[in-house]
Amino acid sequence: MDLRVHQPTEPNAPGSVFGTSGDPSPDSWLGLPSEQFDALAAGIGGTAESHSLRRVEHSWRLLNLVALGNLADARADAVPLEPLAEAWALLARAQQAAPDMVDAIVMWPQVGIWAAYTMRRLRNLVHHHAPLWADYGYLHALAAVAGIQAGLSFTIRVPIRYGSVVLPSLGYVKLDTDAECADAELSVVDGVVRLTHGVSTVELRGLADDGDRPQEAWHPLPRITARAHGATISLILNDSDTYRDLREPAAPNALPAEILSRWEALLDEAWRLLTEHHPHYAWAIGAGLVSITPLQAAQRFRPLSASADQGFGAILSSEPEDAAQMAVTLIHEFQHNKLGALLHLLDLYTDRPGLPRIYAPWRDDPRPFQGVLQGVYAFVGICDFWRVHRTLPDQDSDEARLAQFEFALWRDRVADTLRRLSQIEALTPRGKAFVGSLLARAQAWQQDSVPPGIAADASMAADDHYSLWLAYHRQPDPYLVEQIVKAWQARQPRPERIVAEDAIVEDDQDGRYIDARSALIRFRLADPATLAALAEQGEKHPNWVSGADPADVVLVSGDIDRARTMYLARLAEDGGDAKAWTGLALALRTTDPSAAETIRSAPDVLRAVYSRIPPADRPDPLRLVAWMGERSHAGH
Repeated sequence: MDLRVHQPTEPNAPGSVFGTSGDPSPDSWLGLPSEQFDALAAGIGGTAESHSLRRVEHSWRLLNLVALGNLADARADAVPLEPLAEAWALLARAQQAAPDMVDAIVMWPQVGIWAAYTMRRLRNLVHHHAPLWADYGYLHALAAVAGIQAGLSFTIRVPIRYGSVVLPSLGYVKLDTDAECADAELSVVDGVVRLTHGVSTVELRGLADDGDRPQEAWHPLPRITARAHGATISLILNDSDTYRDLREPAAPNALPAEILSRWEALLDEAWRLLTEHHPHYAWAIGAGLVSITPLQAAQRFRPLSASADQGFGAILSSEPEDAAQMAVTLIHEFQHNKLGALLHLLDLYTDRPGLPRIYAPWRDDPRPFQGVLQGVYAFVGICDFWRVHRTLPDQDSDEARLAQFEFALWRDRVADTLRRLSQIEALTPRGKAFVGSLLARAQAWQQDSVPPGIAADASMAADDHYSLWLAYHRQPDPYLVEQIVKAWQARQPRPERIVAEDAIVEDDQDGRYIDARSALIRFRLADPATLAALAEQGEKHPNWVSGADPADVVLVSGDIDRARTMYLARLAEDGGDAKAWTGLALALRTTDPSAAETIRSAPDVLRAVYSRIPPADRPDPLRLVAWMGERSHAGH
């Protein structure tokens, strides 16, 4: 079985860079052999799959550029730049001179992100204070780069953003201006690039052959390289492209040398880990990943990373804590890259309006099922990484304990999520096969043993996250809450039903940092000295975990009785405190598992009921929990 899509062309377009009209040649068809689909559906895929998906993305990218051009042509905004047709014409000249070079420029990841963002602006779906031409003027800069790389002589006007001219995939030129948005003339004669704004001119030499060499006012994109086991990876650290941020345009921000050195050292060790122990992921990443947009270091055990389906080959990542975190981040985000590209080729689901948002164990907020599918695909790779990595260090080491915890936590959560996704009717037959293949792989991991204590920690973290998610985002039925309150006040058994069958899920913005106790568990396993310092210094400690409470530190440190007392004191102050209710459930897991389960399964209802009872009549929370958990009880 070969799955194919036609290579998009723009027939008879004057100056088009997209091909010509007529019958498609075999080279204009994109195919995904069945064995490659099967590899991707298992969550793996290597070099061949990355090459196939890159071809898919090239086709998709061109299609988006055509759509962008059509939208922009329909807007008659007055602009200081040449008409778009002239930018297209320069791209076409460059393609004729150096087609492979232009293809590589078109596949610069930020081209896809820019095209998607600018189309949203053209459709008035997003807004920005900069004039619209400043966004679609990125095409002029793109054409200029193509012309420079192809060795052409030309003149074109390009946008100035935040005082700089960005040359996509190369770097940026800092001009003598504070203008947030303006234009400059870029001319090239015999390989010499001149940028003129007002009376100021910057001259650059050798960009086509030696663009990595810094010059006056020229800041090339830095590159980091690693070699291991006969394989080399070279990645751009994207610190300057206007569209490197997935949300909105950003100013260049050159990285200091010491940060570049740290990133290169981390990549060197992470690449060794990947090539030696995770070769399938390594080959896929090496064949498809182009750039990393570095973000500031995040809180410990809470790395930040992101990618976009329109930006194949690019990821954003906070500075990793160590090589293992960098390796797992590369796997995580390139999994998103792979699935995003696959979804541009195949329909794994049909769009059905009105589908509810559902639980994703790696997110604080309710997610659409399409987002959960993307997430679980990434976490299959994450879980696979920890499954192997836990066997590498000394088994008594902090690193091994943390890796065991990560594997145990995500193994069960991935399998549970895939089981839920497999029941969604919006999946196409191919989508069902895709999810089924992932589920089979996740279920096979259930046979792997995990130390009992760490398995208990993982179960506690998983239960806590889901319970907190319910407490914040599942909305209690007001009628049922009223009936429960009346039954309590009348000293009657509680009603049979306490949660509506069609309970509404809404994103409660207060429901953030619901992984705080999981982060504290990681401290206990991997850095117990810091956990002890957190217990002593509280929120004054520089590594304090956002969303945590002193009671959480006491709980995770093992003083269960004291933690229970502290959670009860918090509930006496605020009966709707979701984190106190769920913390109380954790404190009761061993001494009163029935009460713990009552809270865990309906924390949203408990906090609503408890808050509705008048303060003068409000009982000890444990009495209410006991009553809620025992319907046969005749009173209280």
